[in-house]
Amino acid sequence: MKQVMKVLVMLVIVLVVLSGRGELTGQASAASDKGPREVGVGLYLLSMGKLDITSGTFNVDFYLTLKDTQPIEDKSFEVMNGRVSKQDLIETKNDSDGKFVKIYRIIATQSTKTDLRKFPFDQQSLPIVVESTQEDNTQVKYVPIADETGIDADNSFPGWTIKGWSTKVNEHNYTVFNQQYSQYVFSVDITKIWFNSFIKTFLPVLFTILITLVIFIIAPDKVTTRLEIICSLLVAIAMFHISIFNQLPPVSYATVADEFMFLTYFILLACICLNVYIYKLLSSKDSRMVSFDRKAKVGLFSCVPAAYIVFFVFLI
Repeated sequence: MKQVMKVLVMLVIVLVVLSGRGELTGQASAASDKGPREVGVGLYLLSMGKLDITSGTFNVDFYLTLKDTQPIEDKSFEVMNGRVSKQDLIETKNDSDGKFVKIYRIIATQSTKTDLRKFPFDQQSLPIVVESTQEDNTQVKYVPIADETGIDADNSFPGWTIKGWSTKVNEHNYTVFNQQYSQYVFSVDITKIWFNSFIKTFLPVLFTILITLVIFIIAPDKVTTRLEIICSLLVAIAMFHISIFNQLPPVSYATVADEFMFLTYFILLACICLNVYIYKLLSSKDSRMVSFDRKAKVGLFSCVPAAYIVFFVFLI
């Protein structure tokens, strides 16, 4: 009888263990069917520092809000494209849905890839990338919180105009580890102030070209004076181009400013060639000198302004 009781007790224990495993398996299967857990992310930008074009870095100060159905760990996320210099936990609470909420204030130095093809009228996108550190995309998926995202009204960016901001969620693939992590990206779109860029970069060169054209008023028998002035202006333009080039990092393409300077070099070299030919006619006392000089003036006074108008209308 005792042996029968022992057998019955063992059977009961085995049934309990098997049923427990079945429940756990069912729960795991149900959790897997639901997909990754959604974590809400909101970012409110307080201020941005000056963009360093050479290094592609800029400073930011912002609030980061996280909402999760599970308790939030302070090390559950990281700012991917920068270095955090200060991170403070501002508030911990539960919202009306019972979700756990944490709000951080973060000060960091961010980096971005700058596209300078349109320099000095370039537009840049400045991202702040937040990524999950402990759970991959099979466990956590970031979702933007629209009503807790934006830019402070007093925010300004020296030398640039803020065009707007946007948010998106990416999947960052780590091929070495065969894992993907959810990324929240907050981007601010900025553009150079057109008037300031034109005044600083193009206006000095255009005045130089204007002086070059005025020089042709000098009588053709003073062609050596023309050549001296134009050659001096060419050297000055080259030095100005170098000063612009030193503002930028090494790039493998020509910017709008480079193309503008190439056009200016071509015009100055054309002026030098015309005056050299006039000097040749003067030296040989050729009667065609006066008529050629007159035609050169008409051609330059019409073609040079047209060339710059075409450049600004169609190439920028």
